[in-house]
Amino acid sequence: MAGSTIRMRTCSTDDCDKPAQRRGYLCDSCRGRKYRANQLATDPEGFRARNAAKTARLNAARKAEDPAAYNAAVRRWNLKKVHGITPDEYDEQSHAQGGLCAICKRPESAVDNSGNPRRLSVDHDHATGEKRGLLCANCNHVLGKVGDDVTLLANAIAYLNERGVWAWGPR
Repeated sequence: MAGSTIRMRTCSTDDCDKPAQRRGYLCDSCRGRKYRANQLATDPEGFRARNAAKTARLNAARKAEDPAAYNAAVRRWNLKKVHGITPDEYDEQSHAQGGLCAICKRPESAVDNSGNPRRLSVDHDHATGEKRGLLCANCNHVLGKVGDDVTLLANAIAYLNERGVWAWGPR
C-alpha cells in the first residue's frame, strides 16, 4: 500500500477538532464531559458528593504542596468569578485608595483564621454590579445592613447629630 495515508478520526462533537481516541468517535475531553453529564443526570446527589470529596482532596494536596501558590490561585479565581476583576485591578484600586477603606479611611482591622489582616472588600452596586471601591469589613457590613439605602443612612446621620448623647438623661 505504497502512497496510502492513514486517516485519523476526529471527535464527532461540534466545534471540536481533536483526534478521536481509542473506541468510538469522541476525544478524551468530550468523552469525560459526556460521562460526567450522564452521571449528574442519573445520580445527582451521588455525583455531587463524589465530586465534592474529590475536589476537597485535590485542593488539600495543592495547598500542602505550595500554600502561597494555592492562596494566589484562590484569590485570582474569587476576584474573577465574584467581581469580574483581576488581582492587578484590585491592587491598582487599593493603591489608589492608599490601602485604606474608601469610607472610614482606615486600614482593614478584621483578621482571617490565621490571624493575618484580611484584604479590603470589593464594594459594588447590587442593582447594576458596578464596582464602587474597596471597604473594610465594618463599613461593608454597614452598607449591607441598610441595603445601600441613602435615605436610611442620612436618617442615621441626622439621628447621631441630634442625639449624640443618651437622649433620656443620665443612665
